[in-house]
Amino acid sequence: KTENYDTYYWYKKDNTKEAFKKISFYKYFEPFNIAIGTGDYVEDYEAELKEKILNKIKKVKFSDTGFIYVYNTNGTNLAHINKDLIGINKLDIQDKDGKCSVKDIIEFAQKNKKGFISHFASYKPNSEIKSRKKVSYVKYFKEWNWVIGAGFYLDKLDKEISDKKITAITSNKEA
Repeated sequence: KTENYDTYYWYKKDNTKEAFKKISFYKYFEPFNIAIGTGDYVEDYEAELKEKILNKIKKVKFSDTGFIYVYNTNGTNLAHINKDLIGINKLDIQDKDGKCSVKDIIEFAQKNKKGFISHFASYKPNSEIKSRKKVSYVKYFKEWNWVIGAGFYLDKLDKEISDKKITAITSNKEA
């Protein structure tokens, strides 16, 4: 009864023309008959949260070539294992077949919300070859206009299948 959370719109110090959503906590301090409170602007909190999440995602690596990437729906790379690609807009960059892979990934994610998509990737860790066929699982995070994805390179899968095939053939000949 003496404390409460509240959401409302209020002006920022540097912007008195536009009100921004704010969340606050108040507590009534009976000895002085006053309410003491604190609050944060939702957009400031979200910006800080996004930065923290992207910094963690940038560090994620699995196997020797696996990583998570994030694009906004405008095509700008927000998180990638290759720091040089972060901040680059790749929406209209064409792959070797003339397709815009990033645009295709974003459109697929927005339409399907999540799922697997086959595309050409312009980057593969520890590889000199620029363009590789890749299958990615992507998910659209509508609230922040993000497309989050991770995948595997088909050349690696093809090699593993070939190696298993050779092993199976060799084993059958010995039996």
